[in-house]
Amino acid sequence: MKSKILLALGVLSAPTAASAQYRYYDGPPVDIHFESTKPAKYAVCDKYLQDTTARRYAACEFGRDEAERMAVRFGGGNGKIQGYLRGFAWGMHKMSDAYENDASEMIAGEKMVGSIGSTMQAGLDAGIRAGQQQGSPRGLSDAIARFEAVVNKGLQPDSKLIVPTVTYAGEKDAYQKFVGPVPTSQQIIQNEIKPGELQIYSTWDDVFLGERKPLTVWDLWFSDGVYKFEKAYWYDQSLAMETWFKRPIDTRPKYDQLNIPALVDIQGQQVDLQAVFRDAFISSYSYYVNYNFSSQFKVAMDDGMLAGQMIGTQVGKRVAQYKGLVRAYNDKFQQSSLQTFQAAFAKAYTDSFNTTFADYSNNPKLSIELLQAIGADNDGILQPGEEISLEIKIRNSGGKGTNLTIGAGGNIIDAVQSTGTITALQEKTITTGILAKIDPRLKTRNSARILVTINGLTDEINRTVNRMMQLASTKQTLDLLNGSGSLIVQVINTSTVRSPSNVTATLQINGRDVETQNLGLVSAGATQETALNFTQIDPLDLIHSQIKASVILRMGTLNSDQTSEVIAIGDANEALVDYFNGLANNKAFTPIQKGRDHQIDLVSEELVSENNQETRELKKGKNQFKKNPDSTIIGDLVKTFETNVQTSDAKNRYNTLAKALWPARKNLKNFLFFGGKRKSYEKLVRRIAQSDLK
Repeated sequence: MKSKILLALGVLSAPTAASAQYRYYDGPPVDIHFESTKPAKYAVCDKYLQDTTARRYAACEFGRDEAERMAVRFGGGNGKIQGYLRGFAWGMHKMSDAYENDASEMIAGEKMVGSIGSTMQAGLDAGIRAGQQQGSPRGLSDAIARFEAVVNKGLQPDSKLIVPTVTYAGEKDAYQKFVGPVPTSQQIIQNEIKPGELQIYSTWDDVFLGERKPLTVWDLWFSDGVYKFEKAYWYDQSLAMETWFKRPIDTRPKYDQLNIPALVDIQGQQVDLQAVFRDAFISSYSYYVNYNFSSQFKVAMDDGMLAGQMIGTQVGKRVAQYKGLVRAYNDKFQQSSLQTFQAAFAKAYTDSFNTTFADYSNNPKLSIELLQAIGADNDGILQPGEEISLEIKIRNSGGKGTNLTIGAGGNIIDAVQSTGTITALQEKTITTGILAKIDPRLKTRNSARILVTINGLTDEINRTVNRMMQLASTKQTLDLLNGSGSLIVQVINTSTVRSPSNVTATLQINGRDVETQNLGLVSAGATQETALNFTQIDPLDLIHSQIKASVILRMGTLNSDQTSEVIAIGDANEALVDYFNGLANNKAFTPIQKGRDHQIDLVSEELVSENNQETRELKKGKNQFKKNPDSTIIGDLVKTFETNVQTSDAKNRYNTLAKALWPARKNLKNFLFFGGKRKSYEKLVRRIAQSDLK
């Protein structure tokens, strides 16, 4: 198939005489100062004309001559290459752009559609396939709709066959689907035109330009047609000198012999004639290179543009021809698919309609919807273990009635079956007798999956399992210093009836009952709040999060709901500071079995331990003891000490603690001669001390 397309596209005319108007470069400006006049001989060596020996003048002239030759062959040679590439890229872009939408070439491409006509059978097949794909489901749905329309109306479905009129746009984008992707410009260049190596590389000067690394035509394909190059490379006199030394230049042996024999000036100093050569070369190369590079660039740019135009013309024409071919192929394919679609649709529709109508006429066609599960307690909720019945909508769209076998499944136990009947073309809603029990293992607020099965059909719903009385929320209030607090509990009746017996809420602390509140009878849907209090809890246990509070909700003797949580105090270090201050001033609760002095010792030990860890962690980073002291343990102690009235005993307790905190300053190193963090820390400790610290 591809060979036929290429054969058709291969009949291309060469550029006509009209293309001569593009002979001279007319693209974007080139960043080169073009010189048209060859420069005169560079007088760099005239300064040596009065030398008593001619060798220095000769070495200088040798350097100048080699620089001029390097400018001609290295600079000019590269100018020729770069100019050709610049012109080629622009000429190819310009002509490709000019022809790629050419109307006559598109028409020529349209005429090639006959070369790939064998794929048109795919268009016929596509129309048949589309007709079948649309006709069968349409016939099925229309037949079913006849039966659905008369359910519960006492009528019979209309059996008259009427094939509907449908529209079909035909198969689109067929070329890409059935022939293949449309070739890109790159593929046209590489696979069809195959231009080979650019002609300019046949003039490559291996001696002065080195290894040849030619660019391909595709390398010169740019969206804007501009080949960008870096002229500084060939204008660099030092690089030119370096290149001269690396290349197999025929005059290199002469350079190597310049200082043999050595030349000595009138002062008896040796003259480096190779240095004279290099100085002359470098200054002379800059003098000659622009003329040679720019003049060769300009001439070659015109030659390159002509060659590029020839390739660009071919590429543009082929792009245009492919556009015409694709358009013609898609149009013809679309018409072919339209021809076969209608017949295929009518047959598929008729067969499907008749088959479906006969099937529905001679069989029951059931659909079911599970509407709700109804608890036997009739209180608006489903409880674990409660018996349930099901409300179901059943529809028979078929022409025959049938017996019904109804079952239940999901998160239930003790399921039984129920039976019933439904007549032809009938829809009804039924409520079964007791079919099962909600699984008693489900907990309050769990979701129960409830299924109904009728004659092999299944539907399901999910319902939340509730107890009549549930805990809606709990909120903690805490008095740390006194070791007491409350749980504010909200209780809700989730049902549609009043609780049959009194509701109580019991608070347990670490498994021990501490208080029970009687809420009495709770109305349907009502929410009640009560406070459950606790006292004489060791504040250290609260700080260490060792107090677990549980609330048990009962309705009569039945456990209805339960929740557990740890009594939380927030920032433990801040709480330790507050508790220490309360103990020091004898204003905080102390468990009888411990005693105040012992409790102060325990709290002090914890503060010292936590402070040691904190100072080790804060030895890096910002000086928090100065910038944000309240965020540190010692800073919090200072703030608490100074914002509260302290007894003399409390001051002594703070002094003892200060002595215990003092050694932690060693965790904070000084920086050079500055105290830094250690100094800031020491200042804070001294503010709670009553004696000197050293």
